[in-house]
Amino acid sequence: MSSPQADSGETAPVEVPAQTLDPAGLRALVESGRRNEAYRLYQQACEGVGDADIDPLLHYWGLMALARSGFILEAMKRYRATGLDHVDTRDFRLLPARLLKDLYFQTGRRHLWMVEQAGDLYRREYDRDRDGFPGINAAFLAFVADDTKTAHDLAGEIVSSLSTQLDPNGLADQNLPIGKAYGYLTLIEALYLSGHNDRATDLLSDLMHNAAAPQGAIDNFLRQLRRIYDHTGLRMPNLPARRQPGLMRFCGEIFQITGDPRGHPDAKRRPLLTESEAGRLRIEAKALLASRSCQIAVGALAAGADLIIAETALEAGCALQAVLPSGVDDFRARSVTPFGPRWEHAFETCLAHPKTTLTCLSGVLSDGPDLAKIY
Repeated sequence: MSSPQADSGETAPVEVPAQTLDPAGLRALVESGRRNEAYRLYQQACEGVGDADIDPLLHYWGLMALARSGFILEAMKRYRATGLDHVDTRDFRLLPARLLKDLYFQTGRRHLWMVEQAGDLYRREYDRDRDGFPGINAAFLAFVADDTKTAHDLAGEIVSSLSTQLDPNGLADQNLPIGKAYGYLTLIEALYLSGHNDRATDLLSDLMHNAAAPQGAIDNFLRQLRRIYDHTGLRMPNLPARRQPGLMRFCGEIFQITGDPRGHPDAKRRPLLTESEAGRLRIEAKALLASRSCQIAVGALAAGADLIIAETALEAGCALQAVLPSGVDDFRARSVTPFGPRWEHAFETCLAHPKTTLTCLSGVLSDGPDLAKIY
């Protein structure tokens, strides 16, 4: 089977050894949109190993990467081949329903049986414990199948349950936990499906104004909302403009130069940062990331200030776009390894992080005299 093609805009992959791949790392790659990279690493981890010897969660996120890349039928075939149909947990039981739902919309809505079958699976799961996730999917699929009464009744039950658990004022919390944000999105969808459009739109607007809300989850919800409104033939509600992710670009001036910086052997470099300076830099970088609601940090990964800022950005939950002026090996040898194992470890950790993407340039020279800028 051939691998799915790279997603639009996906940069060169970070090399993560397949033998170190775990379900959490694979999930992070899938949910950050790096599905092609995730599936490639999943395939490497499975090479020469029987399906029964692979962690079922690794199979699960490997198939999610495959399905979200558009290879839904192949993911459905692999579901049984990997034995996931025998794992009695909710995510595994519901994977066929998720795949059928996506396949229905991918095929141009020509096969209503997919909606009906997926809806039955979600409804059976909802009847187990009345959890909102399978419930809202069952309600939506009933709505798509024009079973208005079932959709309205299920959505009403979810609204009644979540309204007692979620405080509308919590949408102003700038430290909104991601789990709670998903809860609000489930409540909002249930309100739309039960006919409380004005209240739903007010709550959705408040959530979209919250800088802490997961932007990817909101984007996915807006696609779902578009499906709801397309089915009714009504116009989408007026919503706030999408918040653009804050961006931090960094370039550390970190070297003290002695001797001729033009490549002569007597030229020496050393990081200027002391431990106290490094500590202050972390504090300043963290404050700047928060004040600008940054979600993306872009820069190189040289020893010193670059790596400290990169580490701080990843700790703050940002996506890191590492841009190296040369290949990884060359850059590591010139700008990381000479300054000690602490920086080598930081460099490798940042590169291997699931939220890091890597771009390597070549032949890039600064016209300045500083060796710190010349590679």
